Amino acid sequence: MTKAEIRRRHREKKRAANLCISCGKEPPVNESRCAGCNEKANQNSRDWKRANVANGLCRLCGARPYLSDTDTGERLSHNCEVCYLKIVARNMLGSARFLYVLLDKLYRWDWKCAYAGRPLVLGKNLSFDHALPISRYPDLKRDPSNLVPVDLGVNFVKRNLTGDEFVALAKEIVHHRDSVAHVN
Repeated sequence: MTKAEIRRRHREKKRAANLCISCGKEPPVNESRCAGCNEKANQNSRDWKRANVANGLCRLCGARPYLSDTDTGERLSHNCEVCYLKIVARNMLGSARFLYVLLDKLYRWDWKCAYAGRPLVLGKNLSFDHALPISRYPDLKRDPSNLVPVDLGVNFVKRNLTGDEFVALAKEIVHHRDSVAHVN
């Protein structure tokens, strides 16, 4: 039996006895650690994340380099590509396991905005849009098939329009602008 397995068994025994899994004291109700051990664990986590970033690694996993601009070297995020997309998947679809659905969408769209064709860069201008806006179709909020990769600025302008309504509006704007260009 490995040391990790022994530690896990000790934690499980303490948890079953409703004791702090770190020190064995009595924790608050429905908690696995006492307040002191909780604070110590949180501080250790913060220190570990700071050290990862200082060493050019992902803040969350510490295994891969964080996102940076390949041309300038500018840091775009404290997280690597995988952790970045896990966060987006968790926020938009309710679970980090949808990370591969998002990656698949990015590759199917060739890392370009679904509406404008602009190149998308993680941590810079990448955003995912609900093609059918959740303000009008709330039941599609967590539906992966309702998401398309878009440029952040384009997504901001689109707001609560459907994809078709947005494209029609853009065409209307271009047509109007072309027709008034002769006036100036």
